[in-house]
Amino acid sequence: MERCIIKLRSFEMALVLFYSEQIRRMVLDMVQTTDRCKARRDTSFTERVPKRIKNEVRHALNALEKDGAITRAEKEGIAEFSRFRDAIAHHIDHLFSDIEPSRFMGSSIEMSAEDIPKKFRRHSFDHTAAIRMKEILKLLGDVATKKHYVTTFRSDGYLLFSATENVLENEIRKLRKRLYKFSKQRNHEIEKTNKELKIGYGILNRKRREQFFDWKYFQGKLTKRGEELCYLFFDAGLSAFTVAHIFEMMLPSVQKRQKRWREIGGNNRDVVDFNAIPVVITPSRFDD
Repeated sequence: MERCIIKLRSFEMALVLFYSEQIRRMVLDMVQTTDRCKARRDTSFTERVPKRIKNEVRHALNALEKDGAITRAEKEGIAEFSRFRDAIAHHIDHLFSDIEPSRFMGSSIEMSAEDIPKKFRRHSFDHTAAIRMKEILKLLGDVATKKHYVTTFRSDGYLLFSATENVLENEIRKLRKRLYKFSKQRNHEIEKTNKELKIGYGILNRKRREQFFDWKYFQGKLTKRGEELCYLFFDAGLSAFTVAHIFEMMLPSVQKRQKRWREIGGNNRDVVDFNAIPVVITPSRFDD
């Protein structure tokens, strides 16, 4: 599922980068070319967005709004997608941080919260950006026709990218269908795991004496009582994933114990008197 998400976002980012540049070119072309033509006919007319002016796209959007070609909300929407394009260019790590499996990221604070200064917030991925940017391109095309803006013809853009765009859009549709199936499967697995956790913690509470670290040594290795408790979980039908979560252990380590449990007979193994297993008193860990 995570592999599909990475592929989906990569394809969508390629479209966002293409569409953002097309929007930039179209906005500047509509204003600058039209103003240039007016300046040739009227020497007193001053171009609103001259070449090499700082923040030329922002000035061009203001000019389009003043002309009544676009609304303030549409102007802000175009500016917002420009910021998302900048996030792709400068903060691509932020856009994939939510699927990072490391323990640090899993326990870190949410860096996109509103109470955090804007410059420190973590950027989140917008899966609707490519779709809405394509709608903006259509809007600008309609505006150029209705408002009679003068535009120039460019040999790049869609002439060089249309086939790639079609492939990317087809792949995105396929990935979205696969992710829908994966999400249903993942939700089923989560529901199954939650049921197993309820059973597992019920067993743990019944077997718990005084302190949790009787089940594990300081380094994390299971004691004899911990091993028997692990086997009791397997007797109850719990999966290795659920047992690893309860014990806070690596999954391969628990899978080895599950293999050992099968070798000694599984559910048909000799019953061990739990209370006959000596209690190992170990130093408490810092988080106990």
